[in-house]
Amino acid sequence: MSKKVDLRKQLEAGVAVFLSEGKLITKLPMYGKKRFAKPKEEETVEIEVDYLPAALQKKYFGDT
Repeated sequence: MSKKVDLRKQLEAGVAVFLSEGKLITKLPMYGKKRFAKPKEEETVEIEVDYLPAALQKKYFGDT
């Protein structure tokens, strides 16, 4: 029983480190299918910085 508890603690620590590095856990398809994650589709939007509030301009675009 002690081995299971130790193993669980090690796995929890490993997952915590994995997530702290900014990585994501994705669910893959199960049984009978090839196991690969679909590439994420990114949506790009163009905005004019001049129309943003001053606080957002400073936060995301610095002194431009």
